[in-house]
Amino acid sequence: MTSLEVSPVDDQFISCSNDDTVRVWDLRSHNCAGLLNITAPSLAAFDPSGIIFAVAAQSASAILLYDLRNYDKQPFTTFTLTDDSFLSQYSYPPRMPAWSKLEFSNDGKHMLIGTRGQAHYVVDSFAGDTAQFVYRAKRPNGPTSPKKLETSGDICFTPDARYLVGGQGERGVVVWDSWMPADEKKTLKPFIELAENTKSMASVVSFNPKMNLFATAHKDVVCYLLSLIPIAPPPGGVEPNECIILHYICQIRASGFFVLEY
Repeated sequence: MTSLEVSPVDDQFISCSNDDTVRVWDLRSHNCAGLLNITAPSLAAFDPSGIIFAVAAQSASAILLYDLRNYDKQPFTTFTLTDDSFLSQYSYPPRMPAWSKLEFSNDGKHMLIGTRGQAHYVVDSFAGDTAQFVYRAKRPNGPTSPKKLETSGDICFTPDARYLVGGQGERGVVVWDSWMPADEKKTLKPFIELAENTKSMASVVSFNPKMNLFATAHKDVVCYLLSLIPIAPPPGGVEPNECIILHYICQIRASGFFVLEY
């Protein structure tokens, strides 16, 4: 088994396995409700509506989208993810690092591919050109899993779908702001580091879906509470249709409020 994903709306869930199968299950039955044969499926994820699910097959550098109501048919969209120009800096021939996370943003507009390498990738769920990613989220201090530690991913979206929170290097957590423009090479760099309260690397990062809290884990579990500080509007005021945007333009500060060690 390589992945389990529970539907956000009912009792169905999806599993991926090394036997080249993706199975659809229902908690009310002991038998699987559906079966897909996909070569080396590594990850699966539901969109927020619970109608669409994605399957990531890294061996084919592909993300396949299915309609849960017609999953026995061919995927209605296939995304191809390659990044040879960037990855050639770290290996030759360029080699995509292992994928560790597949996640939809809460607004359903983007998909996140977390890797164990130098960068993560955000893909437009509705892109016409499926060979292009929106941007890569680069980790300046390198991966959090130098020994290829198997985890459920060290990056995630925040519930408002704006920020990405992830681990990097031997210690520290960084935050990327998706509203900030990427550079000409589609690289988005972190806008803040939260390293002062982190005692070890963050091999797993997960955000509470309803509350302003996230947790990281490696040899210990650290929980963070966020303080959102609105930035004052520019002199002269703003137009009414800009007020909502300014409500979400904020600085982020974090402090670990307890640590569980073992």
